[in-house]
Amino acid sequence: MTQTALPLLAQCLLTLAAFASLCLATPRHIQRLKTSRPQQWRTPLRWVGWSVLTAALTTAVISSGWGLGLVEWFGALTLAAVTVVLIATYRPTWLKAVTWAGLLLGLGTLSAMLYV
Repeated sequence: MTQTALPLLAQCLLTLAAFASLCLATPRHIQRLKTSRPQQWRTPLRWVGWSVLTAALTTAVISSGWGLGLVEWFGALTLAAVTVVLIATYRPTWLKAVTWAGLLLGLGTLSAMLYV
């Protein structure tokens, strides 16, 4: 994989995890968590979602500058939003797995960028 593709992959995975986390933080989807008190997870899920979106923006700006980085970030946002809407509509039980997978794979891609 080329060096320019890794930041874009990291942005896509991180925005996917962020939007899935923010989707799970809504009252409608918080019930999908199999915990005794799902309402206690709303604030942490929001914090994780916004923090990961900030990390994706930082990755875009550092790798491509403000001009192209913002364009890449908005493209990743669009792709992630459409993906999360489709998952929440047709396979809502997958949201928790998508959040964790996107977060772990996105952070793994970021760490791979450091060593390339």
